Amino acid sequence: MPRSYAKKEKTAINPNAYVDEHLNFPLQQGVIITYARQSKEEYYGNVSTEIQTKHMLEHARGLCVAPDKQVVFIDENLQEDGSIKSISGTWGADKRKGLAALYEAIANGVNGQRVALVLAFAEDRMFRDDSAIEYNNYIQIAHKYKVQTKMFQSGKIYNFANQWDKKQFRDKCEWAADELTTKILGRMLGAREYMTTMGQYSGLGSLPLGLVRGEGKLDEEGKPNKYYRKPVPLEPHASKIKELFEAYYENGSPRTVYNELVKDRYVFTPLPEGTPDFYSSTFTSEGARLSYTGLISILTNPMYIGWWYDSVNGRWLKDNHPAIVKPDVFWYAFNRLSTTNLDGTPNHGRVRVQAQREGKIEAKGGILEGHIYHRDSAVKVYCTVRKGIKHYDLVDSKGYGEKSAFMSIRCAEIDGVVLKLLKQKLAQDGRLQEFKKYEEELAKKRKDRITARAVTLAALEAQMTDLKGRIKRVKTLDLIESLDADYAELAAEKKRLLEEPEETNGKGKNGKGKGRRYDYFTLLERLGPQLGALKDDEHKIFIKATCDIYLEALSPRFYLLSIHWQVWGQEVYIMERENRGAVKFTTEEDDLIRQLYNTVYSPDDITKRLPTRIWGAIKNRAFALGVANRPRLGDVIDKRIWKFSQEEIAILDQYGVKELNGYAEVTKDITPS
Repeated sequence: MPRSYAKKEKTAINPNAYVDEHLNFPLQQGVIITYARQSKEEYYGNVSTEIQTKHMLEHARGLCVAPDKQVVFIDENLQEDGSIKSISGTWGADKRKGLAALYEAIANGVNGQRVALVLAFAEDRMFRDDSAIEYNNYIQIAHKYKVQTKMFQSGKIYNFANQWDKKQFRDKCEWAADELTTKILGRMLGAREYMTTMGQYSGLGSLPLGLVRGEGKLDEEGKPNKYYRKPVPLEPHASKIKELFEAYYENGSPRTVYNELVKDRYVFTPLPEGTPDFYSSTFTSEGARLSYTGLISILTNPMYIGWWYDSVNGRWLKDNHPAIVKPDVFWYAFNRLSTTNLDGTPNHGRVRVQAQREGKIEAKGGILEGHIYHRDSAVKVYCTVRKGIKHYDLVDSKGYGEKSAFMSIRCAEIDGVVLKLLKQKLAQDGRLQEFKKYEEELAKKRKDRITARAVTLAALEAQMTDLKGRIKRVKTLDLIESLDADYAELAAEKKRLLEEPEETNGKGKNGKGKGRRYDYFTLLERLGPQLGALKDDEHKIFIKATCDIYLEALSPRFYLLSIHWQVWGQEVYIMERENRGAVKFTTEEDDLIRQLYNTVYSPDDITKRLPTRIWGAIKNRAFALGVANRPRLGDVIDKRIWKFSQEEIAILDQYGVKELNGYAEVTKDITPS
């Protein structure tokens, strides 16, 4: 006999004693019968069984006020001897003891109470017969005794006093009987969707790398496993995921992480033996590789902080399963790399990083932004990004109309030189300790002043409190007036102290000025010699604390870089622009090459007639024009014309620079006389 209600009264229920009405939950009276059925014995114990025997009962208990008395459970498969039997939905009540018991309970009631509601997982768990006899019998008896029926999967409540509900129930049962695929696409998919709402992995889709489905209903201590069928970390892959997140948190560049930890290698070792492949066949016998796009997907997946996406209801479940990475590390990556927020809206705070070709500079730099200027105050220096590469653009703000940059220099070109020089200064300068001691003395004096101010305020508060008490106790008018005057004087002194500006490390009210050097030494103490390991934001602190940068364009190829150090004075460097692009030869230049190339003019003379061209470019152009049909007469006197034009040589001579490999310090006095 199905387990249900061994003790029940046989007194028949009078159908006319009740009226069809909308049920109000939780039910104050009336019984809820929960009906469960599995078609095959071997299916018993699967996900559907768990839902019908556990979750449906919990749901039923929440629908009434006295669940121990009002909830009855009928398990169609469980026999009197404790065995499990296959029960087909095509059978009638003559073969289904549980269904017969359900009919009897509806007609006779349970322990003196009528049945108000029958709860089943879905229509096909109750009936799947082609004859339509059995589900019509059920509709008839439920209608007669005014019993409503609720489907756990859909939440639908049938009241068979309503003709539309009758039609819907019949259609569902007929559909269940017609096609076997209905069972697969309906009930099984429904069970999987239910698991998804519970934060469990049901096999729909794949799991992220580093996570595996938790197995075992009990944990190591024999207690219910709260992570049963939920994602749990899989080692050693989870440690690799954590390493990727921490590497990005350290350097802030996904491309660097990809090049150093991911590119051209098996990032993940082969799956441990016996581990199911939940990863869409990502793994081979050698392990799993990762693309750049795959790396970004990992760094923006909230499942690694224990969140689960309930795709059925379109929501995120927090703290669903064990986290692999710390929340602050994850959100640093997500906020910078994800194209959308978790609610699907565009992420406007994303750092736009484009994949670069081999050998191409990444979008790094810009650490001088806000501290780099042009000699001419009318020329503004802006930090812009084009094709993923940051540039310092020099824009003349004079005049009207649209402004465009007359020179653009890659940030990495200038940033690299300034940081290199800064590291050299730090290594060479022995005065830093003296400056540090001086700053420490200033800090101590500031601390003493702050402490003294606090002590004075506390003393004033105590005196004012004492005066208040004395004023209340004194009866003489003259004495009261005298105490009031004393109190007013103390209050004025307190107000003056409170209105005094607080100490700002020597920076003044706006936090600017002399305190820049103090910030610098504070950071230097923490950092030590590892300047190269800093992030861009920390580099900016160094720049702000140590120097200001000034540019001056000299030619399309050269510009001056003036560094005004806070403690080391001023240095000037002549810089050679990289990646400046080629300039086409003009018609006039081509005519001069045809006229002069095969004459007695020496290479030096020819370059003087073409002052913006180097000798190598002139030779190549001569071959292209067809005039270099025999060797040139005369030797090159000034070897620099192979690399620099005459215009550029004149600039180098002006600043006393003999050799230039990217940049060179200007030692010649260039102060206007």
